[in-house]
Amino acid sequence: ALPIFHRIEAVGPPICFLTWPEKLRGQLLLFFIDNQSALGSMVGGWSHEEVLNDITALSWSLAASLQCFVFFEYVPSASNIIDAASRAQSTADLSVYYNRGWSLVPPCTPWHRLQ
Repeated sequence: ALPIFHRIEAVGPPICFLTWPEKLRGQLLLFFIDNQSALGSMVGGWSHEEVLNDITALSWSLAASLQCFVFFEYVPSASNIIDAASRAQSTADLSVYYNRGWSLVPPCTPWHRLQ
């Protein structure tokens, strides 16, 4: 199977837009992405890969509908505060975040729009 980490990295912005639309409406947003494939598609607005292209189109469509001004910036994995959480395999892997007072917020995502 092909690695899909670039898709996982790219799906963050639309999940944010769909989870907190009223909090993000009209905001200036800076998304840090530690995957260059996902970053390239978000900055360029498209991808040769169909799924990544759909995620990118959804991201920009949601940003436009919420009138957000969006920037995407690369951050090395070692400097990405959420990197370990994005690769968590169990609740124990998230304990460092819970110990810092973070909490899990379930996303509101229409997965059918990402297919």
